[in-house]
Amino acid sequence: MVSVLFTDVADSTSLIEGLGANAAEAILNRFFHEAEKVVSRYGGVVQNRIGDEVMALFGVPRPFGDDALRAVLAALDLHEAIATLNPQLRSDWRVELHLRTAVHTDSLEVPEAWPVRVEVVTPLTTIGKRLQTVARAGQTLISQATYQLVRDVVRAEPIGPLRLRGIETPLPALRVVGLRPRIPTSATPLIGRGQELALLRWAYDWVVSQKSCYLVYVLGEAGVGKTRLVEEYARRIGTGRLPPRMLRGQCKPYGSYTTYHPFRQILRQAAGITMGDSSEQASAKLSAMVDGDQSVIARLEPLLGLTDNPGEPEDAFRAVLARLPARPSSSSASPGWSCWTSRAPWTVPTWPSCGCLR
Repeated sequence: MVSVLFTDVADSTSLIEGLGANAAEAILNRFFHEAEKVVSRYGGVVQNRIGDEVMALFGVPRPFGDDALRAVLAALDLHEAIATLNPQLRSDWRVELHLRTAVHTDSLEVPEAWPVRVEVVTPLTTIGKRLQTVARAGQTLISQATYQLVRDVVRAEPIGPLRLRGIETPLPALRVVGLRPRIPTSATPLIGRGQELALLRWAYDWVVSQKSCYLVYVLGEAGVGKTRLVEEYARRIGTGRLPPRMLRGQCKPYGSYTTYHPFRQILRQAAGITMGDSSEQASAKLSAMVDGDQSVIARLEPLLGLTDNPGEPEDAFRAVLARLPARPSSSSASPGWSCWTSRAPWTVPTWPSCGCLR
């Protein structure tokens, strides 16, 4: 099964009318750039760029097994990316972009020779394109075939069978309204993990008494309950006599540069950096966390995107490991830090599944 994503700029003709050819080209290039970034992040391939429209395929040349979900998440992220871009477009050209997006899933025969250009002549692409043309600005529409594959994650409202041009049978379609909330695992008791919890508790007590670092790996096949175990451990020590400050990171299942993403999350939490902070505010908080140590700051700023110098992520990783143990929580009652990551990549065996730092 292959999923196709179609998106274009709503009312683009009237939007860029009077701007001039150069300005219109610059604006559309920004849109194309964002679209290609988002599609690539989710493992898709941009197949066509015609006028103000982008067509992307998910599931070719390499199927991931969750390609329909990847396509829908890419559609949602693309709307967010354009919303983030709009303030700059308003400042530069006094315009805003809003997208019309649709995702459809069907079978597609792909030639062995790749790359190959898939034109809008197959049932997959024809239905996807027709569905996209009836979407309103800011909407993402999906076919019933796509919804059946993403319904456990995606919330969508039926908009009724649609009569689409060139399609004989009315097409059941839905409007995406968001993602389903994750069911809190703490709502159900953890059964059969007494020994594992006791071992983790022992490790935490040992860290507190020895005032040193301890690293714990939680290994197992997908679905055996690793995350649930660590969440229960965190809940128990968080409500104990000496609760630590807890920092958590999670690897992104999609996109590039995922290896150090949880490390970046933990670093932001440790320094108190929020998404709304400016670069200057983030730098100031980072400096306060490491007591103004410029040698450490120089290694951490690239990881947080605070400098144009790409730096070495592994160097930054070592800098924080060397620095956090010496920096206790602001709470005098706290013995220190508890950091853990979810879905830790095998490429970095030094990442803890859960670890305690003084």
